[in-house]
Amino acid sequence: MELLGLAPHDSSRQSRQDQGFSRADFTIDWEEALEAVRQAQDTDEWKDRYAIRVGIEGTISQAVRVTGLRRTRYRNLPTTCLGHIFAATALNIIRIDRWLTGTPLGGTRTSRLEALMLAA
Repeated sequence: MELLGLAPHDSSRQSRQDQGFSRADFTIDWEEALEAVRQAQDTDEWKDRYAIRVGIEGTISQAVRVTGLRRTRYRNLPTTCLGHIFAATALNIIRIDRWLTGTPLGGTRTSRLEALMLAA
């Protein structure tokens, strides 16, 4: 079982009529859960799953920075969809160009606050 957070308020029919299980029937030892998550993070399976997530988040970040993907200038869905297709095509062209020219991948960006702290 993967723990995602606190259980929401139970307003189900079973809970109101005192039938079945309610939220109060489940207790979670948060220290034990935290330790289990930390142990899981040391496994190769978890690292493989996280590597996929990092790749996806990097792609989304690049799309937002390069194409402004979070905002659209179009009002209807088909045109917005076409804009997303053009944005994805532009990202692919940029990546192909960098691969063909041997341009290295960008490193981790430095925030403005961190840059100020480094300069001081």
